[in-house]
Amino acid sequence: MGYYVETCDSSGKVQWLIDNHDAEIIDQLEAGVMVLAGLGVVCVVTNPTFEAAGFCYCIEEFDRFANFDDLRPKVWLSMDRVKLEELSDYTPVEATN
Repeated sequence: MGYYVETCDSSGKVQWLIDNHDAEIIDQLEAGVMVLAGLGVVCVVTNPTFEAAGFCYCIEEFDRFANFDDLRPKVWLSMDRVKLEELSDYTPVEATN
């Protein structure tokens, strides 16, 4: 299941996360290392009519966004994981059992 950061606009999500939550642009390799370390990583995917800011909360979710067959433009961001969990309404699997 995916968790996404919603903003008041369907585009401009990268800049919004930078301006409002001190996110920093990183590359995909760094994003993978950060996910493995349990840090906050967002992948902003550009679709034809909107952007999606997906929380890479585990390595499997990172792998879905990092799929090389998916040619949509992507920007990887690092930010505070606790804030990212809050923004995306993330609920760990352990908490639901």
